[in-house]
Amino acid sequence: DLAASELLGYEPGAFTGAAAKGRVGKFELADGGTLFLDEIGELPLEVQVKLLRVLQDQVVVRLGGNAERAVRVRVVAATHRDLEADIAAGRFRADLYFRLKVFTLRLPSLRERRGDVALLVERFLQHLQGVYGLGAKTASPDLLDALAHHDWPGNVRELLGLVESLYILGEGPVLGARDLPEDFAAVQRPAEVITLKSASVPGDAERATILAAIAADGANLSRAARRLGMSRSTLYRKL
Repeated sequence: DLAASELLGYEPGAFTGAAAKGRVGKFELADGGTLFLDEIGELPLEVQVKLLRVLQDQVVVRLGGNAERAVRVRVVAATHRDLEADIAAGRFRADLYFRLKVFTLRLPSLRERRGDVALLVERFLQHLQGVYGLGAKTASPDLLDALAHHDWPGNVRELLGLVESLYILGEGPVLGARDLPEDFAAVQRPAEVITLKSASVPGDAERATILAAIAADGANLSRAARRLGMSRSTLYRKL
């Protein structure tokens, strides 16, 4: 009921806790414009039916009411889920999926567009300056290099959270790789590190020492750098 009331609105007394005067839903508020529905794949099946009717008939019936209200709304829906697999599993309605699927845009993950990382970091730091007022801060080349090599399973939200942490906790106007939290994932996965060339050349002993330290610390490069007595940026460069 709550999800449906947000989209469709409700009449007075439609359910326990409803506002005495009722409420206009998002579709009515967006009439003549665009409504963005994020994470559409999480919508309950019973609400999917109501949404399909709005899209198909271009009318809204508020919860607890009977009056039909015409709306003209462009809908943009987003999801991280595989909706076709959800349809096969009975979690998403096929008719709603095909009604929404007029134009499809695939947004590549952050690891597929690593060239955007530096631009996003710059933008986030400017924004955070206005939010927290801790002065202008910039990212050093070694920090940007470390961020560019991260896999970003959480995509842009993960990057924003990390940059916010660095902005608040980092000392000085220039943020470096040294400011990264200890739980920041390894820049290179161990399976990739150990495939480096193993020919007998000068430096093999140092290489073996570095790999052993990384393995001993569970691929946590911050702890490995401390174990080796070098800065994290130096360890990144050697890797």
